[in-house]
Amino acid sequence: MANHSMNAVSTTVEIEGADGALQHYPDPMALMVACAGDYSGHKPMQLGEPLAASRLSGRPGYLYRRDDIEIVLTRDELLRLILNALTPDEFRKLRELFGALNEIGPEFYDQDSGKALQPKVKVPQD
Repeated sequence: MANHSMNAVSTTVEIEGADGALQHYPDPMALMVACAGDYSGHKPMQLGEPLAASRLSGRPGYLYRRDDIEIVLTRDELLRLILNALTPDEFRKLRELFGALNEIGPEFYDQDSGKALQPKVKVPQD
């Protein structure tokens, strides 16, 4: 497994749908604010049509890109990733695919069980 963990703060995050339009977020906090609006229904992110199948579930998803990481996730998986609320199964699949990632680091998830330690929203049951 490659180690993709970084000590520095992440650079721009991009989310891409089928139309090729990119949503740019200059830092993780900006993306978290956008996701919170989406989650609450106040101001949903405009992502367009899904691009491809999610690497976690196989359902239609969007390309999430940060630094050297690219993964297709559904809208709900993307929200849970950003809001630190992945299920243990989603955590394990991401770790299998990418190894250490800031998004699933030990400050956010128990590295043995995959349990979210600081979820910003309710974690769904596996």
